[in-house]
Amino acid sequence: MDCRQFIVALTGHLAWPVTVFTLLLIFHSPIAKLIKRMVSIKHGDFELNFAERTKRLIEGKIDRDKYFKKQILHETPHYKLYANGMLVQKIQLKLAAGLTSREVTFPTTFPGEAVSIQAIGDIDLVVRRLAAGNCTITFNEVAQDREITLLVSGV
Repeated sequence: MDCRQFIVALTGHLAWPVTVFTLLLIFHSPIAKLIKRMVSIKHGDFELNFAERTKRLIEGKIDRDKYFKKQILHETPHYKLYANGMLVQKIQLKLAAGLTSREVTFPTTFPGEAVSIQAIGDIDLVVRRLAAGNCTITFNEVAQDREITLLVSGV
C-alpha cells in the first residue's frame, strides 16, 4: 500500500466520526437543552431513567422555586408563558346583576388556539364559543353584582 492509498483508506474510515463530531459542535446547544428535558432512554433491553431528578425534587433536595421558575419563560400580572408553549391568562370579570351571558375578550390573543377555561368563584358557567381572542360564556342569572376569575389556557 502506497501513501496515496493509505490516505484514501484513512479518509474513508474517518468520514463518519468527523461528521458526527462536527454536527455535535454545531448543534451542541439544542442537543444539551433536549437532553435536559429527557425523562428516559430505552433501546432494546437497555433503559436509562432520569427519575433521580424528580426524586430529589420530591425529597426537597432541589430548590423548588428555582426549578419551577425555569418552567415559566415570561410572566406578567395577566398571563404566564410556560416552557412547553402553554399560555395561561388570568382575567378578572365583574358580572352585573341580571346577566345570564357575557362576551369576554382576552387581554392577549393566543397565537394558536384557546383550549380551556376554568372559572374561579361562586358560579357555574358554560362556554358557548371559544376562539383565539375571545369567548362567550353563559351562566345562571346573577342576583347581585359579583366578581369571578377566569383562567384561560391555550397555545
